[in-house]
Amino acid sequence: MIYIIGDSHSDSYKWNGNYFIPSTPGTMYRVGKNGLQDRLTNVTLTTNDILLVVVGEIDIRCHFYKQINENNRNEDEIINTLAESFISRLKDIKLNTGCNIIVRGVVPPLPNANHPDIHSGNPEDLTYLYPIRGHIKDRSRWRQSLNKKLETLCLENKLYFLPSPKWVEDNDGMLIDRFSDHVIHIANCNKEMNDELFTFIKKMIFNQKNDNIYYVSLTTIPSRLGNIKQIINSLQNQTIKPKKIFLHIPYHYKRNDISHSDIIIPDLSEYNNVYINICSDMGSNAKFLPMLSLDEISDNDKILICDDDIEYNSNLASTLLEISNRYINSAVCMFGVTNAQYFSNNSWIVDKNTQDKYPCGFRGIVEGYIDIFEGFKGVMLKKKFFKQEDLKIPDCCLYCDDIYLSGCVIKNGFAIVCANKHLDDKVIQVDTDSLNGLFDKRDKNYRAVKYMQDTYNIFMNM
Repeated sequence: MIYIIGDSHSDSYKWNGNYFIPSTPGTMYRVGKNGLQDRLTNVTLTTNDILLVVVGEIDIRCHFYKQINENNRNEDEIINTLAESFISRLKDIKLNTGCNIIVRGVVPPLPNANHPDIHSGNPEDLTYLYPIRGHIKDRSRWRQSLNKKLETLCLENKLYFLPSPKWVEDNDGMLIDRFSDHVIHIANCNKEMNDELFTFIKKMIFNQKNDNIYYVSLTTIPSRLGNIKQIINSLQNQTIKPKKIFLHIPYHYKRNDISHSDIIIPDLSEYNNVYINICSDMGSNAKFLPMLSLDEISDNDKILICDDDIEYNSNLASTLLEISNRYINSAVCMFGVTNAQYFSNNSWIVDKNTQDKYPCGFRGIVEGYIDIFEGFKGVMLKKKFFKQEDLKIPDCCLYCDDIYLSGCVIKNGFAIVCANKHLDDKVIQVDTDSLNGLFDKRDKNYRAVKYMQDTYNIFMNM
């Protein structure tokens, strides 16, 4: 069980189903002086439990200035005394219960914080919501020094230190406004913070060794079967090899009006991990959706989807796995459309997605959240991103797999992250049999986006 305890900054973790001990205004000083017994009255911690403690922001914002300027204490002495007494109390809890304790780093201060006089340098400013004492640059320095001390003490006392998210602060150690509630809290990224927490727990506490296990899923059409071995060879030659490769072939190809029994499937017996799955025709969505019906694949298994006409770079899987292990509730792609409105206005929007999620990614250049992945460059998915109802593909989305699969991920409450790397692949596509050669793909894409807008209220105009 994961127990969350702390001040209001711990609220970022309450939504994820953790056992949340209601937050109250509290300080690191108070924990160091009195311990946490009063907050843990109804909790029995064991060696299998994790206790995440989130305090310290109030100490920095409200109390350091007084201790330095009114009580004439040295800055370093305050930080050392505060951190040592705090960690001492947590060490006692660990010795008595055997539980794993994580100390979350103190969050950065917000420069403007809806407080018009914050840059005036007046240390006596009191805001209309929260008291702030001390210049912003001083508070940023105090916070960074305290976090360094906490990290050192955690290491010495066999506790775990989880830094506050690096991507919410700028180069000066200040909280970026769009990641804030415009007062003092990190906001708009609870899911990402929980992803980061669980990745940290898996790596640091459970030391899981199977983060790089994945499957490959793809489909093909009759005219491309002659080259399918080239594609499979490139997938077998990944630096991190797949556990299994599933090649999905429809019973009957609606697009070509051909039965699978009338085509010659190359002998793939030389590969001991390649499986041919005969399935219903799902159009281009067959590169993934048949995986939903395979019982051997669990909801959290990683599944690399790819096309049947590209020899992939050997670092594709390792690149996507590294990012997927950091964003456990997001599909991860190498390439994609930042904003779905591209299909209606024909112009790239590089700094905003329709989900209003940050950081915003861009086509293999900037890592971050986008609207629609482009499967031809490779995408890492999981079954949990989809529902059984998603197997009922509307006609307008039958050959618009990027939009349909991306839309399913987003409507089901998950996200899409684009990598910031470019990998060279070898395209062996036969233009005459591509979807673009059959119909106006852009018009199809527009109609698919419109379906997602009308049906699920996603990909909407800003």
